[in-house]
Amino acid sequence: MLEIGKVHNVIQEMNRLSIQVMGVSECRWKDKGQRDILDKTVYYSGITDGSNLNGVAVMIDQSIKKAVKNFLPLSDRVMLLQLNLDIGTLNLIQVYAPTAEKEDEIIEKFYEDVSRVMEVTRHQDVTLIMGDLNAKMGQCQSNKWMGRFGLGERNERGDRLLQFCQENNMVITNTLFELPKKEAVYLEITTGLQRQNHSKSD
Repeated sequence: MLEIGKVHNVIQEMNRLSIQVMGVSECRWKDKGQRDILDKTVYYSGITDGSNLNGVAVMIDQSIKKAVKNFLPLSDRVMLLQLNLDIGTLNLIQVYAPTAEKEDEIIEKFYEDVSRVMEVTRHQDVTLIMGDLNAKMGQCQSNKWMGRFGLGERNERGDRLLQFCQENNMVITNTLFELPKKEAVYLEITTGLQRQNHSKSD
């Protein structure tokens, strides 16, 4: 998404599909900040050493820009955008996880960063982690943290993701429903997580 022409194409598709909020992984934008482009505002967090690697972003329609209450660009792989909505605070954590061949230390640093961002949120908020988590969850019986519609065989990164969900009471949402095979293969990698909120009676 580095080139401005590609951004315009993305915005055109967002408008065609009436999408008001969209996360982007590996946007390859440098530094951190926000830009107004056409009728969208892009909040982005990229690398600061001059290279065009990694990078995450959240694009929102300018009609909801007033709802933004906090933007935390933590790293080139993790950022947080908080919105005040009628339902309360919506926390959007956009991520781009290291690929499976990266060293374990890099993977652990990524999850440490996500955990740091989670500390800014409150339990009563609606918290979504979206983006490319580079993990295969495999098929299994439904449990508290995932559904039965994962694909293939779980890999080590899938084990680490499940551990994170267990530690943070998150559910892997794209394993909860069945998709056509082409879409499912894509969503197996671009996993979404949502915090499970429980009432006081639970």
